Amino acid sequence: MERNRALLVSVEEFHPGVSLTRRPGAGRDVKRLHRILSKLGFKVEIHSDLSGEETYELFLRESRRPVRDCFLAVLSSHGDEGCVFGADGKPVYLSRIFGCFDNEHMEPKAKVFLIQACRGEAVDGGVEVDSGGDAAGFSIPQYESVPVDTAVMYATVPDVLRFTRKRGKPEPGADPPDDPALPQCGLRLPGQRSPAGREEGDAVSPEPAHQGRVPLR
Repeated sequence: MERNRALLVSVEEFHPGVSLTRRPGAGRDVKRLHRILSKLGFKVEIHSDLSGEETYELFLRESRRPVRDCFLAVLSSHGDEGCVFGADGKPVYLSRIFGCFDNEHMEPKAKVFLIQACRGEAVDGGVEVDSGGDAAGFSIPQYESVPVDTAVMYATVPDVLRFTRKRGKPEPGADPPDDPALPQCGLRLPGQRSPAGREEGDAVSPEPAHQGRVPLR
Protein backbone atom coordinates (compact mmCIF):
# COMPACT_ATOMS: atom_id res chain seq x y z
CA MET A 1 0.00 0.00 0.00
CA GLU A 2 1.33 3.44 -0.96
CA ARG A 3 2.06 5.86 1.87
CA ASN A 4 2.75 9.55 2.18
CA ARG A 5 6.50 10.09 2.15
CA ALA A 6 8.83 12.57 3.85
CA LEU A 7 12.45 13.19 2.88
CA LEU A 8 14.77 14.88 5.42
CA VAL A 9 18.00 16.15 3.84
CA SER A 10 20.35 17.77 6.35
CA VAL A 11 23.98 18.92 6.31
CA GLU A 12 25.72 19.23 9.67
CA GLU A 13 29.35 18.49 8.78
CA PHE A 14 30.93 19.94 5.65
CA HIS A 15 33.81 18.36 3.79
CA PRO A 16 37.38 19.29 4.85
CA GLY A 17 38.50 22.45 3.09
CA VAL A 18 34.97 23.85 2.70
CA SER A 19 34.75 27.29 4.31
CA LEU A 20 31.21 26.77 5.64
CA THR A 21 30.95 26.17 9.39
CA ARG A 22 29.57 23.10 11.12
CA ARG A 23 25.85 23.22 12.01
CA PRO A 24 25.53 21.86 15.56
CA GLY A 25 22.05 20.66 16.41
CA ALA A 26 21.05 19.80 12.84
CA GLY A 27 21.07 16.08 13.61
CA ARG A 28 18.90 16.58 16.66
CA ASP A 29 16.36 18.59 14.65
CA VAL A 30 16.16 15.82 12.05
CA LYS A 31 15.49 13.18 14.71
CA ARG A 32 12.64 15.27 16.13
CA LEU A 33 11.15 15.75 12.67
CA HIS A 34 11.42 12.02 12.03
CA ARG A 35 9.48 11.28 15.21
CA ILE A 36 6.75 13.84 14.51
CA LEU A 37 6.26 12.96 10.85
CA SER A 38 6.21 9.24 11.60
CA LYS A 39 3.39 9.83 14.08
CA LEU A 40 1.53 11.66 11.31
CA GLY A 41 1.71 8.57 9.12
CA PHE A 42 4.60 9.53 6.83
CA LYS A 43 7.22 7.05 5.72
CA VAL A 44 10.34 9.04 6.59
CA GLU A 45 13.84 8.81 5.12
CA ILE A 46 16.88 10.71 6.45
CA HIS A 47 19.86 11.62 4.27
CA SER A 48 22.79 13.40 5.93
CA ASP A 49 25.77 15.35 4.60
CA LEU A 50 25.15 14.76 0.88
CA SER A 51 27.16 16.58 -1.76
CA GLY A 52 25.41 18.94 -4.15
CA GLU A 53 25.24 16.40 -6.96
CA GLU A 54 24.07 13.64 -4.61
CA THR A 55 21.22 15.91 -3.50
CA TYR A 56 20.09 16.47 -7.09
CA GLU A 57 20.22 12.73 -7.81
CA LEU A 58 18.24 11.94 -4.65
CA PHE A 59 15.39 14.32 -5.50
CA LEU A 60 15.27 13.14 -9.10
CA ARG A 61 14.76 9.56 -7.87
CA GLU A 62 12.19 10.63 -5.28
CA SER A 63 10.15 12.50 -7.87
CA ARG A 64 9.54 9.20 -9.68
CA ARG A 65 8.64 7.06 -6.68
CA PRO A 66 4.98 6.33 -5.85
CA VAL A 67 3.31 8.35 -3.08
CA ARG A 68 -0.22 8.19 -1.71
CA ASP A 69 -1.36 11.81 -1.35
CA CYS A 70 1.53 13.97 -0.12
CA PHE A 71 5.29 14.29 -0.51
CA LEU A 72 7.12 16.43 2.07
CA ALA A 73 10.79 17.42 1.91
CA VAL A 74 13.01 19.30 4.36
CA LEU A 75 16.30 20.81 3.19
CA SER A 76 18.45 21.94 6.12
CA SER A 77 21.88 23.48 5.47
CA HIS A 78 23.69 26.77 5.02
CA GLY A 79 22.22 28.69 2.12
CA ASP A 80 21.85 31.83 0.06
CA GLU A 81 18.99 33.28 -1.95
CA GLY A 82 17.76 30.58 -4.30
CA CYS A 83 19.99 27.76 -3.06
CA VAL A 84 21.27 25.66 -0.18
CA PHE A 85 24.78 24.20 0.02
CA GLY A 86 25.77 20.56 -0.17
CA ALA A 87 28.39 19.08 2.15
CA ASP A 88 30.99 19.74 -0.57
CA GLY A 89 30.13 23.45 -0.55
CA LYS A 90 28.47 23.31 -3.98
CA PRO A 91 25.16 25.18 -4.35
CA VAL A 92 21.97 23.18 -4.75
CA TYR A 93 19.55 25.38 -6.68
CA LEU A 94 16.00 25.14 -5.39
CA SER A 95 14.43 25.83 -8.78
CA ARG A 96 16.11 22.66 -10.09
CA ILE A 97 14.84 20.64 -7.11
CA PHE A 98 11.28 21.90 -7.58
CA GLY A 99 11.49 21.20 -11.31
CA CYS A 100 12.06 17.49 -10.65
CA PHE A 101 8.45 17.26 -9.43
CA ASP A 102 6.90 18.95 -12.44
CA ASN A 103 5.83 15.69 -14.04
CA GLU A 104 2.63 13.75 -14.69
CA HIS A 105 3.30 11.29 -11.87
CA MET A 106 3.61 13.97 -9.15
CA GLU A 107 1.26 16.61 -10.55
CA PRO A 108 -1.89 15.35 -8.74
CA LYS A 109 -0.06 14.95 -5.42
CA ALA A 110 0.41 17.58 -2.71
CA LYS A 111 4.06 18.62 -2.42
CA VAL A 112 5.53 20.52 0.54
CA PHE A 113 9.10 21.85 0.78
CA LEU A 114 10.50 23.28 4.04
CA ILE A 115 13.75 25.21 3.55
CA GLN A 116 15.76 25.56 6.77
CA ALA A 117 18.59 27.81 5.57
CA CYS A 118 19.74 31.41 5.25
CA ARG A 119 18.73 33.36 2.16
CA GLY A 120 21.48 35.97 2.27
CA GLU A 121 23.78 37.81 4.70
CA ALA A 122 21.59 40.70 5.88
CA VAL A 123 20.19 40.93 9.41
CA ASP A 124 16.47 41.59 9.57
CA GLY A 125 15.79 44.44 11.98
CA GLY A 126 12.08 43.68 12.03
CA VAL A 127 9.13 45.88 11.06
CA GLU A 128 5.84 46.93 12.57
CA VAL A 129 2.96 45.39 10.68
CA ASP A 130 -0.73 46.11 10.44
CA SER A 131 -2.92 43.01 10.31
CA GLY A 132 -4.91 44.71 7.57
CA GLY A 133 -1.87 45.69 5.52
CA ASP A 134 -1.03 44.63 2.00
CA ALA A 135 1.07 41.46 1.85
CA ALA A 136 1.50 41.50 -1.91
CA GLY A 137 5.24 42.07 -1.59
CA PHE A 138 5.79 38.69 0.09
CA SER A 139 5.92 36.18 -2.71
CA ILE A 140 8.16 33.48 -4.10
CA PRO A 141 10.57 34.96 -6.68
CA GLN A 142 9.56 34.27 -10.26
CA TYR A 143 12.65 32.19 -11.01
CA GLU A 144 11.59 29.76 -8.27
CA SER A 145 8.40 28.82 -10.08
CA VAL A 146 7.01 25.70 -8.47
CA PRO A 147 4.80 22.92 -9.82
CA VAL A 148 1.04 22.84 -9.27
CA ASP A 149 -0.17 21.84 -5.79
CA THR A 150 3.17 22.74 -4.20
CA ALA A 151 3.82 24.73 -1.01
CA VAL A 152 7.30 26.13 -0.25
CA MET A 153 8.07 27.52 3.20
CA TYR A 154 11.28 29.26 4.28
CA ALA A 155 12.88 29.87 7.67
CA THR A 156 13.45 33.54 6.80
CA VAL A 157 12.62 36.23 4.24
CA PRO A 158 14.72 36.86 1.09
CA ASP A 159 18.33 38.11 1.51
CA VAL A 160 18.27 37.58 5.29
CA LEU A 161 20.10 35.33 7.75
CA ARG A 162 18.33 32.56 9.61
CA PHE A 163 19.08 32.41 13.34
CA THR A 164 19.02 29.54 15.77
CA ARG A 165 19.31 29.50 19.54
CA LYS A 166 22.06 27.58 21.28
CA ARG A 167 20.74 24.71 23.37
CA GLY A 168 22.30 22.59 26.04
CA LYS A 169 22.24 21.94 29.74
CA PRO A 170 24.46 24.39 31.69
CA GLU A 171 26.99 23.10 34.17
CA PRO A 172 25.86 23.20 37.83
CA GLY A 173 26.36 26.71 39.21
CA ALA A 174 27.21 28.15 35.82
CA ASP A 175 25.66 31.39 34.59
CA PRO A 176 23.16 31.13 31.73
CA PRO A 177 24.82 31.55 28.33
CA ASP A 178 24.82 35.13 27.11
CA ASP A 179 25.62 34.42 23.46
CA PRO A 180 23.14 35.85 20.96
CA ALA A 181 21.22 33.61 18.63
CA LEU A 182 23.59 32.18 16.06
CA PRO A 183 23.34 33.02 12.36
CA GLN A 184 23.23 29.86 10.27
CA CYS A 185 25.00 30.79 7.04
CA GLY A 186 28.55 30.40 8.29
CA LEU A 187 28.85 33.91 9.75
CA ARG A 188 29.60 35.15 13.27
CA LEU A 189 28.25 38.33 14.79
CA PRO A 190 30.26 40.85 16.84
CA GLY A 191 30.42 39.61 20.43
CA GLN A 192 29.48 36.05 19.54
CA ARG A 193 31.82 33.44 20.96
CA SER A 194 33.83 31.30 18.59
CA PRO A 195 34.20 27.56 19.19
CA ALA A 196 37.43 28.33 21.07
CA GLY A 197 35.47 30.52 23.47
CA ARG A 198 36.91 33.88 22.42
CA GLU A 199 34.75 36.78 21.28
CA GLU A 200 34.85 37.95 17.71
CA GLY A 201 35.43 41.65 17.27
CA ASP A 202 33.98 41.81 13.80
CA ALA A 203 31.56 39.75 11.79
CA VAL A 204 33.41 37.17 9.73
CA SER A 205 32.01 36.32 6.32
CA PRO A 206 32.62 33.12 4.42
CA GLU A 207 35.35 32.77 1.80
CA PRO A 208 34.78 34.78 -1.41
CA ALA A 209 33.39 31.70 -3.15
CA HIS A 210 30.30 31.92 -0.95
CA GLN A 211 29.97 35.68 -0.55
CA GLY A 212 27.11 37.71 -1.93
CA ARG A 213 24.31 36.53 -4.19
CA VAL A 214 24.74 33.18 -5.87
CA PRO A 215 23.82 33.45 -9.57
CA LEU A 216 21.19 31.05 -10.81
CA ARG A 217 22.05 28.67 -13.61
